[in-house]
Amino acid sequence: MLRSWRQAVAALLTVLVAALMISSKLQSGKQPQLYSSRTPYSTAVKLMPGSAFNHNSLSQGSEPIFAWVLLRHGTRWPTEKRLQELQKLQPLLQRAGIQAEQWLKPFTGVDHLAGQLHEIGRQEMEGLGKRWASALPELFQDPSSVHFRSSAKQRAMDSATAFVHAMFPDAASVPIPYAPVDNDPLLRFFKLCSAYTQYKQRVKRWMEPWRSQILAEMAPSVHSRLRLPQNATVGPKEVASLWLLCCQQAVLNNSPDAACSLFTAEERAVLEWVDDESLFQTRSHAARVAYHMAAPLVADIAEAFAAAAAASLGSQEDQQERARVYFAHAETIIPLAAALGLFGSPGCAEDACSDSMCMGPEGSETHAAALLKEQVGAFQGRFRPSLPRPPRQRSWRGAEVTPFSAGLALVLYKCPGQQCAGQENGSLPAGHCVRLVYNEHVQSWPGSFLCNQCG
Repeated sequence: MLRSWRQAVAALLTVLVAALMISSKLQSGKQPQLYSSRTPYSTAVKLMPGSAFNHNSLSQGSEPIFAWVLLRHGTRWPTEKRLQELQKLQPLLQRAGIQAEQWLKPFTGVDHLAGQLHEIGRQEMEGLGKRWASALPELFQDPSSVHFRSSAKQRAMDSATAFVHAMFPDAASVPIPYAPVDNDPLLRFFKLCSAYTQYKQRVKRWMEPWRSQILAEMAPSVHSRLRLPQNATVGPKEVASLWLLCCQQAVLNNSPDAACSLFTAEERAVLEWVDDESLFQTRSHAARVAYHMAAPLVADIAEAFAAAAAASLGSQEDQQERARVYFAHAETIIPLAAALGLFGSPGCAEDACSDSMCMGPEGSETHAAALLKEQVGAFQGRFRPSLPRPPRQRSWRGAEVTPFSAGLALVLYKCPGQQCAGQENGSLPAGHCVRLVYNEHVQSWPGSFLCNQCG
């Protein structure tokens, strides 16, 4: 009896110590503030579940034969629209007795940099290039065997250049092709899908009263912290702009104690959640149109893996292409993650991932109208968020799904003697497995359009 009591006390103490350790970690600042899709990669990569990617942890004899990698561009400057929004805060900050020039100086006179890759983003991409080269030296030995492609947006092209130069520092010149910015069905499909454009506009209008109410609830507290006179107005618009300033100061200038001090930790968590909800509703699996938009990427993966697997059954000389590495945007990677069944998504049905309803050259407007009608049927009554409000946990966070420099990779292995789920339908020959890597961490993969992850 005494032994049982002592064991129970010991178990309780173990739990209490563990709880204190977690609490200490949170209070010591090791649980970082997140900024949804504006979160820098150095912060986001620490959040990922799963083990850090290392192909040597596979069973003996497993050999990587192909990698398909999609990267979001690195940390960037605010867009022109956002820079203008920040400058409009100057009168409010001056009335609050805050040195507006000090808070806004980093974002003043930089219109020529609007939307461009920031130095932080360049460093993110250089680090990724070096680490991928180190993780898969068998695939990233020769730049001529890697197919690089970028979105035509300058921030994506600059990200590609930084990545490639770090991966192949001795290469004289590595081509990085791109399609026209207004006609890129692989990496900028979101600009070609009329159903998506209309759907996003409707969702934003539907969500706006909900979003404005949350911001309005914070306005009195923000007004008080600014120590403004009673006749000064702080409404939802001002709260949103101050949150933008908080994000930009923290991410680009490492100044989380300036504008961010206008919000409590709880309020910042709610503002991050509001941003996440908008991304989730318009780009992820809350929007069924996202599955259709991701169809070209899913087809590209399937085609590349089928060719690589077939080549691996012959001589190694038959396989000319060892990897595809693409550089694009949040609007590119989020729909693909949803289509593959990641971050709580049910994944897309095979027909949804293989049709081109969104962008077919013939009858596309008819298809778009039907798809939009299917989507907007849900826009009834008051908007209700799909993601749980903080402090409740959620499986979908913009800081994990699409931080700056986010990366989704599928690595194909030749695994002698292993049988993988998905091979029964003939997707891949026996003895081939796929590992899914997200932000450099191996993830369990519910998808089966090719094959489950290697064990």
